[in-house]
Amino acid sequence: MLIELRSAELTLGERCLFSNLSLTVGAGDRVALVGHNGCGKSTLLSVLAGETPLDAGDVKRRRGLRVTRVEQFVDPALETLSITELLERNLAEQAWRGMAQLDRLGISAELHGTLVGDLSGGQINRLLFALALAEDGDLLLLDEPTNHLDLESLLAFEAALAEYPGAVVVVSHDRAFLDSVGRSTIFLRDGQVSRYELGYSAARHQLALDDDARAHARSVEDKKIDGLRRSAAQLTAWSRAHESEKLARRARSMQRRVARLESQRTEVAGESTLDLDLSLARSAARQILRVTDLDVSYPGHTLFRIDELYIRPGDRIALLGANGVGKSTFISQLVAASMATEGESIRYSPQTRLGYYDQELTEVAGSVSAIDFVTARSNRDSQQIRSALVAAGFAFAMHEQAVNTLSGGERARLLLLSLALRQVNFLILDEPTNHIDIDGKEQLETQLSDGAHALLVTSHDRYFIDAVANRFLWIVDGGLHEISDPEKYYQRLASQGDVAQRLASQGDVAQRHIRSDAPSRLPTRSGTDQTGPASAQPSEEDRALGRIVELEKLLADDEARKPKFQKLHRQELWRQELAQLYALLES
Repeated sequence: MLIELRSAELTLGERCLFSNLSLTVGAGDRVALVGHNGCGKSTLLSVLAGETPLDAGDVKRRRGLRVTRVEQFVDPALETLSITELLERNLAEQAWRGMAQLDRLGISAELHGTLVGDLSGGQINRLLFALALAEDGDLLLLDEPTNHLDLESLLAFEAALAEYPGAVVVVSHDRAFLDSVGRSTIFLRDGQVSRYELGYSAARHQLALDDDARAHARSVEDKKIDGLRRSAAQLTAWSRAHESEKLARRARSMQRRVARLESQRTEVAGESTLDLDLSLARSAARQILRVTDLDVSYPGHTLFRIDELYIRPGDRIALLGANGVGKSTFISQLVAASMATEGESIRYSPQTRLGYYDQELTEVAGSVSAIDFVTARSNRDSQQIRSALVAAGFAFAMHEQAVNTLSGGERARLLLLSLALRQVNFLILDEPTNHIDIDGKEQLETQLSDGAHALLVTSHDRYFIDAVANRFLWIVDGGLHEISDPEKYYQRLASQGDVAQRLASQGDVAQRHIRSDAPSRLPTRSGTDQTGPASAQPSEEDRALGRIVELEKLLADDEARKPKFQKLHRQELWRQELAQLYALLES
């Protein structure tokens, strides 16, 4: 036994998170902690880490227990340190171990001088995880470690975690990741835990069976209680009518039995608070979009070329590809073309109504209220919008709340609701599941899989891709290829191992909240039903040229801003990296 909670109780504000909760973590355990958004998973990790005290109950820890916790967000106090400084501060003489883990997870030595505050979200996750692995503690607590990670990094993450010698408790909404790393599954619901010594998928199936059994038992109990309550009421009425103390005693006895049965009723878990409704419009057009002779590129450099691509009503396309091959650039070109009056390479049907969901939720920002945000994006009246908000889980008091005060899950739900009310028939989703719990994902999958709308999605959630998509486009070896099954893509990523991580890291922009797509090889013909022969990896010169184009664009865009909005520190980092790249090309 490493740590044990007994009869734990904790209240935050007016909300009771746990009551009479008991939990044990033993040496070598691999525990997946699963629950709805806001149910208290992060708080429970904080209790296990010894950072949050209980209101009642006991916490028993093994003497000398070393606990390492990796949170969702980096401590702002660390943002002014470089990666090297952070490693030396946390690991001292063992900093080399952290550097080895960083290399394995795709953060190369060239980035070690970068400030933590200038890293992307995915790089921060990899940095914090590498630190935790290097500390080699007895118990590792991970809170949403897969957010912002591309699939290559996620696979490396799973491999590294499999070799970790200590116990692990991980909170995540990524079902494939939970299946990979978890040997026990704990469901946190209604302040209580249900534990199964099974991987996530098997545990979820068993939980559903148990829930059905409990619901049936509860139904039988409720019918019995209702019958006794009616009988007690009838006896009470007769005792008064006939002034019979005997009947009155029998009525009181029956009421006590009702109270006893009510206190012993089978507990039935509550439902998720996230209720998505994404009823999209149908399209009568034969095709939603046609793309011909398109160079997907940064200024002056082609990432890949599309000779011809059709998207028709009912197509649900997963856009696959390693980090840096051009997925985001392609999506940006599609979104920009939808706003243009005409275009040669990208042509939308006049009946197409495009909806775009970006993973950073940049549209859901500022002090505008939730109801004003939705009102500005739909043609519904106020009462219809309020009804839709309530149905989506936004209580009336939240309607006037500023969107920048909402949680990530609430902002995601609000954006999806606004798209549904606009009745779009072509939806582009860029990593739509980052902020949504498992039940919400399953609701979203069901609704996206039904209807004649069209869908283009990028996601590192393998379950989501498999559940939703019926077409798969893979950007690989400089070309766009249609494949019949995403398994080919997954297998290639897994076979590339650590090399893929190092290549991916070179395409990462070392800036928070800025997404990059570094250049690929020469374009090849698209539109086939197979991947075609593999070609050589991009040369070091090709990657350097692509990175130069990218950095020059970032620098030019930032210098074009008003002076007070420019990021001078980042400009200096970009100039330094440009100088290094030019020196590399000259040599």
